Amino acid sequence: MNWTNDNLQESKKTLDKWYQYFSEFDFKPDLSVKIDENVMNALNDDMNTPQAIAELHKLFKNCKSNDRDSLNQFLISAQFLGLMNDEPSQWLSWGKENIIVDQNKIESLVTQRNTARANKDFAEADRIRDELENLGIVLEDKGTETTWKTK
Repeated sequence: MNWTNDNLQESKKTLDKWYQYFSEFDFKPDLSVKIDENVMNALNDDMNTPQAIAELHKLFKNCKSNDRDSLNQFLISAQFLGLMNDEPSQWLSWGKENIIVDQNKIESLVTQRNTARANKDFAEADRIRDELENLGIVLEDKGTETTWKTK
């Protein structure tokens, strides 16, 4: 595997997405469920971890239906690989205890950015987004509404 900082960040984003999904409800896997056959086949193929992770991505897509079998299959397989072993709230709060958020400043910057977007001043909107990102804030635009959260 070719590990770079970009790959590490991408992996963290994936885990964040998975943990965020499971944070929305209380689900404990059924430990009698077997590890997904495709995950095991990948590992049996000269420990093909990248393929096993790719299989986890496929399994996660099935979780969106919220059926217990898909949820169990994903979590048991991920945990077998050493992933998804933390409580979602614990994972999602990791590293945030040192972030000090000035909510008024952030709201002001978000408002300024929305004004820049409305005026089609995308360079300024991007600059403000970058400034917020450097403060540890991630923006999510949905139509004309912008929400934010800490990284």
